This record gives sequence, structure tokens and C-alpha cells, in this order.
Amino acid sequence: MIKKNIKSKKELLAVYKKWIKTVKNFSIYFITPYLIEEIFEPKLKEILYKNYKNKGMEIFNIVAYPSIIFKYQQYKLDLVRMGNKIDYEYILNKYKFLNEYTYREKLLSKKDIINDARKLKSKNKIKEIYALGKSAVKNKRLYNNLLNDLSGNYHLKSLIRLIHNYVNIRTERIEIWKLSQSYFRDFYKQLYFILNKEYPNILYEDVLSLTNKEIIDYLKENKLFKFNEIKKRTKGEYISWRNFNNKDFIFIYDKKLLKKLRNKYKVVSSNYKTIVGTPAFKGITRGKVKIINKTSDFIKLKKEIF
Repeated sequence: MIKKNIKSKKELLAVYKKWIKTVKNFSIYFITPYLIEEIFEPKLKEILYKNYKNKGMEIFNIVAYPSIIFKYQQYKLDLVRMGNKIDYEYILNKYKFLNEYTYREKLLSKKDIINDARKLKSKNKIKEIYALGKSAVKNKRLYNNLLNDLSGNYHLKSLIRLIHNYVNIRTERIEIWKLSQSYFRDFYKQLYFILNKEYPNILYEDVLSLTNKEIIDYLKENKLFKFNEIKKRTKGEYISWRNFNNKDFIFIYDKKLLKKLRNKYKVVSSNYKTIVGTPAFKGITRGKVKIINKTSDFIKLKKEIF
């Protein structure tokens, strides 16, 4: 939580530096999953199929299925349990962050809750939501039983624990990140009010387009930036990449060059019939496809998984 009404640039700078340090420390939770998926999951499958034959897939499914209920699932469970007597204050305090992605989205509102509750009224939906909780409880029991059955195999148990904990963390880490971001919005709002004195036409969205270095330079040395360039970033009229020598971003705003680069690296969707990626959970599902071309497009997403 950020203290309200911080007027000192020095105080805001201290908060921002602490935030950057926290993000760096948290980054391991984003990086580690790829190591687990690429190396440890294939290794576990290999061991299970070799030692347990056809039962290997059954065991792997127990390991690869979460044994906890995530916040976005608990939100639906709470709405179903409350029925027509929804405690809006409780729901907003607990789940307001669910829409968070890039600081630009509107956080969960009472109107959203009413619409979501309406969608969960059918018997099939209610049955489906309650099944989420039952599945997690059932899999926790199966997982614990599996560990007990493997009491003499330390190496295999360690591998299973690593992968199963990752399955739980995979979604949980994103929810923790979104929650922390929703609290950190207050920093950008207070920075906006300070900047507004020197840039009367600046918008909250423009402040979100500033780089770490620009924010730190402004708060530390009162170094101003080119406002017209920030506006172009907000509108998505740029291409950027990180210069790893000085860890700053390099931006291209030239319209002709942008057009040339985008045409050169444009992906022609008609050439592709398969979308490849990492699923949060194994299985088949349905949903609307949302095309994300730039950061600001994340506002299109609203609890979808596509």
C-alpha cells in the first residue's frame, strides 16, 4: 500500500526505487516456470512412463493438476454462494484487482459484479463452479496419497513436489503480481498530479508511458522529457527495444520507418492454422480470441484466457 497524498518528489522517488527492487526480487517467480516446463516436466514424464507404463499418465495428471483454488475461481464461488445477497464491499475489497494488467484497465466495479453474478445463475454454471472447489480438494487428496505411496523414492518425490508446487504457483504468481500492481496505481496517480503542474495537458495514460529512467531522472534531478514523444507512445505510434549497454529503451517514432519495419515483420495470420503457447492447464476449452498488438491492447482482456 502506498501512503496517500505524497507531495515530495524525494519521497516518491524512494517509493519507486523500492518498487523496482521488489519487482526484480519477484522476477524469479516469472522466470523459473520456463525452466520447469522445458526441463523438469519432460524428465518426470520419462521416469513415470518408464517405471509405471500406462499408469504413468494417470500419475502425471495428478501432479499436473492444481490442488488449490485460485482467486479468480474463488471469486465465482463467493458469488454463487452469496446468491441474491451479495456483499459488494467484501467482494470489491477482496477481488478488485482481477481486471488488472497494465494499470490502464478499470478495476472490478459493482456493475461488473452484478453482470458476473447474472452469468452464474444457471444450474449448469452453478454446478460447474462448485466442481472447481471439489476438484481441488480431490486432487489434493490424490496428490498426498501419491507422495505417501512413493515414500522410499526421494528423487522422484522431490521432482513431483517441484512440478506440483509450480502448477499451483503458475497462476497464483500472476494473481499476486496483479494484486500488487493494483495497489501501486496510487504511485502513478500521485506522480500524475505532480507532473500536471509542469505538463498541464498530460494524462494519466501518458504517465504510464514513461520509462523507469525518465521517472527516476524527473524525481531525482527534475529532468524533463519530450512530451510529444510520450504522447506518441500512449497512442502506440512507436517501436522500442532495450539497449542492454545502458539498460535504457530506444524508441523509433518516424512514421515512414515504422511502416517499413512493420511491413517487413508483419505476421500474415492466414498462413497459420495453429497457435502455439503454454497453457495454464492441460485440456480443451472454448473462448473468444483477443488479438494483442501492443501493451495498451491488454485493456481488451477481461478475465479471458485467450
